[in-house]
Amino acid sequence: MYRWKNKKLDTKVKSKAFQHWSAYAMLSMSLLAMAFFGVCDPSMNTAVMPRGSAGRVAGEVISDLEFRRAYQSMYERYRAQLKDNFDPAQFKLSSTVLNQLVSQRVNYMTAKDLGVSVSEDEVIEMLRQQKAFQDEKGQFSPDFFERYLRQNVYTEKTFMESMQRDLTVQKFMELGSVASFVSDKNMELNYKLQNTKVDFEYLKFTPEQLSAAITPAQIAEYVEKNAKEIEEYYKANIAEFTQKEEVKARHILISFADARNASADAAKRTKEEAKKIAEGVLASVKKPGASFADIARLKTDEPSGKTSGGELGWFSRDKMVPEFSEAAFKLAKNEISGIVETPFGFHIIKAEDRKEPRTTTLEQAKTQIASRQIKEKDAPKLLEEKAQEYLTKLKAGENISRSLTQDKLSWQSTGEANLVANYVNGLGSDEAVLAKVFELQKPGELLPEVVGKDSKFIVRLKAKKAADMAKYDRSKEENQAKAAAYREATRLLQAMEQTQRKKLEDNGRIWLSKSHQNYDQAQQQTGG
Repeated sequence: MYRWKNKKLDTKVKSKAFQHWSAYAMLSMSLLAMAFFGVCDPSMNTAVMPRGSAGRVAGEVISDLEFRRAYQSMYERYRAQLKDNFDPAQFKLSSTVLNQLVSQRVNYMTAKDLGVSVSEDEVIEMLRQQKAFQDEKGQFSPDFFERYLRQNVYTEKTFMESMQRDLTVQKFMELGSVASFVSDKNMELNYKLQNTKVDFEYLKFTPEQLSAAITPAQIAEYVEKNAKEIEEYYKANIAEFTQKEEVKARHILISFADARNASADAAKRTKEEAKKIAEGVLASVKKPGASFADIARLKTDEPSGKTSGGELGWFSRDKMVPEFSEAAFKLAKNEISGIVETPFGFHIIKAEDRKEPRTTTLEQAKTQIASRQIKEKDAPKLLEEKAQEYLTKLKAGENISRSLTQDKLSWQSTGEANLVANYVNGLGSDEAVLAKVFELQKPGELLPEVVGKDSKFIVRLKAKKAADMAKYDRSKEENQAKAAAYREATRLLQAMEQTQRKKLEDNGRIWLSKSHQNYDQAQQQTGG
C-alpha cells in the first residue's frame, strides 16, 4: 500500500538521518503521543466547530484538520496538568494553537530559504525506528501505521508533508546549535569564569543622599539665577503648597446588625442595643481622668482600634464619610463629640489636634523648589562630583572615616559572585558597571573610576577565589555547552520568525480564520 514500506536505506542516508537525532526523537515521540481526536471527539463541540481553512501563510493553507489535531493535542496536555481547573476560553487555547501553526509555517519557509531540508528518506528511517509502529519482531508494521493515519485522519501524502515541515524546523534549530558549539578550550574557560568567585566592597552614592550634598550656597545661587522658572513652577503646582484643614483624632465604634462591615458580636446587636452601649461608653470617656485610648481598646468594634486605641492619625475632610468629617471638624483640640451615626454604626470621636488650612508663599517655597530642581537637573553631575572627591582621597591614601560618618556612608559587601554573573548584589545588573568591576584582579585593588548611572559607585576587590580545575568534568561541561547552544539557536529562530512574520503581515500574506481563533468562546457560549 505504501510506496516506501519495503524501501531500503543505504548507510550514507541512514547516517545523515541520525545526524541530529536527539531533536528528531523528541519531536517524533510527541507526535506519536497525540490522542485520537476523531471527527466526533467528545471534547470538541461539533455544533460550533468552524468550517473551511484555518488560515493561510504566503499561499500555504493551514487546514481545518490540522487545526483540530493541534487543538486536541494541546487541549489534552493542559487538561492532564490542570484537570478541572482548565478552561480553554480563559487560556485562549484556539488562538494560541492557530498562532503556533502560523509560526511553524513561517519557520519552515525560513529554513527552506536558507537551504535546510529533510528528505523523505530521513522521515522514513525515523518512522521505522518508532516502537509504536513495530510488531512483536521489532519490524515496521504497515498495519499499525495505517491505523494511526486513519485514526488521525491523515493520508500518506499529508502525513509526510507534515512530518517534513516539523523535522525541517527541528533540523534548522539543531544546525544552529551545532554552529554555536564551543571548543574544549572555551569550555575550560567558561568553567573558570563560572567557578571563580569574587567579592567586592563598594560605596554607593544615591540621589536620595543629595540633600546633604547640596549646600545652602548652591541653593541661593540657583534661586538668584532661576527666579522666573521657580515662580512658574510655583503657580503651576499651587496645590502642592496648599495645606488642607486636618484633624488628628481617635474614635470608638459601636456597630450593629445591618451596619457596614459589622462582624462578630456587633452583627448580633439591634440598632437600639448598640445606641445604649454607645451612650454608656460616652459617659465613661467624659469622666474626669478617663483614658479615651484605653476605653477604645476595650469597647470599640473596629478591629484595628482594639490595638491602636482607636487612633486615626491626621486626615482631611474628604478622607472620611461625610457624617464623621462634619462632626470631627467641629471639635476643638481635645474635645469629645457626642454620639455620631454613620453607615458603620455609632461613633464617639476625640479630636487630639488640628491644622488650619494654609498656603506656603512663593518666598517660603523658593528654597524647597530650588533644592528639588537642582536634584532633578544636576543629580548625575553632583553625585559624580561627590563620589569623585572620595575616590581622589582613596587614591591618595587618605583616611576617609570621618567623611563617611558625616555623609552617613559606609562600605558594603556584595557577597560572592562569579565572573559571568549578570547581576551582583548591591551593584545591580548594569552591564557597563559589571564589565569594569570584573576586571579587578588583586584583593584591595580599587577601580580607578566612578561607575554607574542613576547611582554612583566606588568599588574595590575584597576577595577572589580561583576555580578548582581538579573538579572540572569535561562531559558535564560539554552537555551544558550543548544545552546553551540549543537555547541560543531557539532564540535566534524566534527572532528570525518574528522578523519574517511581520513582513508577511505587512504585505497581507497572513490570513487567519476568525471562527477558528474564537472557537473557545463559541463553544463556551453553547455550553460545549
